[in-house]
Amino acid sequence: VPLDQRSEASESGLVDLGTIALSEGTTFLVHVAAGDREAQGAVARADLGNRWSESDMLTAQVWNGEALISGVSPGRVTVSVLAGRRLLCEQSVVVREGGSQEVDCRSHGLRVSGYVQVGGVPAGTGTLSWSAPDLAMPSRIDTVVSPAGLKQFQIVGAGRPGVSVAIAADGSFETEDLSPGRWRVVLLSQGSASGEQIVDIPAEEYFETVLSFPGLAVTGTVVDREGKPVERARVRELTSGGIAFSDPEGNFSLVGLKAGKSVVQAQLQDQTSPLAELNLRIGERPEPLRLVLGQRKAPSLTVRIVDAGGAPVPGAFVFLDEEGKGQRLLVADAQGQTEVRLEPPLPPRVRAAAFSSGSWGFGDWLDRQAADGEFQVEVAGAESFVVTSDTHQGSPRILTPNGWDVSWLLRLLGAPPRLAPDLPLRMSGLVAGRYSISLDGASVTVTVREQHPAEGRLE
Repeated sequence: VPLDQRSEASESGLVDLGTIALSEGTTFLVHVAAGDREAQGAVARADLGNRWSESDMLTAQVWNGEALISGVSPGRVTVSVLAGRRLLCEQSVVVREGGSQEVDCRSHGLRVSGYVQVGGVPAGTGTLSWSAPDLAMPSRIDTVVSPAGLKQFQIVGAGRPGVSVAIAADGSFETEDLSPGRWRVVLLSQGSASGEQIVDIPAEEYFETVLSFPGLAVTGTVVDREGKPVERARVRELTSGGIAFSDPEGNFSLVGLKAGKSVVQAQLQDQTSPLAELNLRIGERPEPLRLVLGQRKAPSLTVRIVDAGGAPVPGAFVFLDEEGKGQRLLVADAQGQTEVRLEPPLPPRVRAAAFSSGSWGFGDWLDRQAADGEFQVEVAGAESFVVTSDTHQGSPRILTPNGWDVSWLLRLLGAPPRLAPDLPLRMSGLVAGRYSISLDGASVTVTVREQHPAEGRLE
C-alpha cells in the first residue's frame, strides 16, 4: 500500500488491489497418432508454469487421436502427451490470445542417436537411463488418513518421466523418445550403474552424440557347477568394491573400473566362485569371464615352522605379513604349522617370520600363487648385537637384512625394545646379516656374523 494510503486502508480494513481481468483463454486441439497403441488412454497436458508441477497442469483425455485442452492462458507453455509414465510427446508452444490452436504431437520430429563408450571401448549391450536433472522430487505428496487412522502417501505428478534407451552390442543407440532440453544420463549394464553425465539436446530434427563414461568394464557370466546360468548372483570387484548382479541369463557387467589388477568373485547365498584375476588396460576390452559357483570355501595358506635340521617347531610364534593388508600374529600347533584363511581382496605376495625359544627366522616375500598353498620358515638364528648410546632414549626401530621390522614384531609379543644411556639394546637369536637401528633421526648399521657378536653406537 502506498504511504499516503496506509492510514485510509487501516481505517476501512479494505485495500483496492485493482482489477484482475479474466479471459476465456485459448483452446488447444492436440493431435496424437491414432494408430499408436500407446496413445490409447493417454493424457494430453498443458504445463502453464513449464516446471512439470502438477498444480500448473491443464489436462484432457486423448480420444481417437485427439484431445481438447481449454482455458490455456497466453504465453509460452509446454504441451506433453503421457501414456502412463511414458512420454509420447513434449513441445514448447507459444499460445495466441483467444480462439483455438492446433498442436501436432503425432511425431516428435527429433531423432537422437550415438555411441556409448566405457574406458575408450564400446560399452556393449545395456541401457541408457535419461532423466531430468532438476526434477528429482515429486510435485506433490498427498497424505490420506483412513477412518481407522491409517496413513497412506500418494505421489501426484512425479515430474518429467524418464526415458530408457537400449544399447546395441556395438555400443550404438537410437531413439525418438527424447525431447530437446537438459538430461541426466546413467549407464545401466547387467546389474550395475555408472556415474551420471549431463547432456543438452538441441531443438533440431537430428542429434548425434558420443557418451564416454570413465573407467573400464568387465563382463561375464555366472553359472552353477552344471553350467546352468545363475540369476541374481552378486558379483564383486574386490579391489574397488564395485558390485553388479547377474541377469536371468547369468550375464553381468562391472563398469567404471580403474586400470590395473582386478579381482572378481561371484556369490549367491552360501556358494561362491573361485577368484578371477585379470589386468585391465585402457583401450582394451578383456575377454568375458565365466564364474562357476561352488561350495563356499575361503582360500588358505599353511605355514610350517622348522629348525635348522628340518624338524617341526611346535608352539612357535608366527608372524604372517600380507602385502597391502598388514600382519597377523599366530601360533604353530603341535606339528609346527598353522593354517591361515585368506580373506578377499587377496594379497599379491605373502611372507612369514617366526620366534621360538629365543631364536628368530625371517622369511622372504613369496608370490601368493607361487607359494601353492604352503611354505615354511626356518628358525635357526643364533647371532647377536649390542647397541649403546649416550644421548638417545626410547624404543628404536630395528630392520633385518630382508626388511622385517623386528621392533614391531616385539611389540606384537608385548615386549618392545628399549635403548637408554644406561640401558644398551641387546638382540640375540638373529640370523647373520646387516641390521639397521634408528631412533630420533639417528641411525647405525651393524653387521652380524656367525659366532661374532656385533657392536654399534647410536650418536
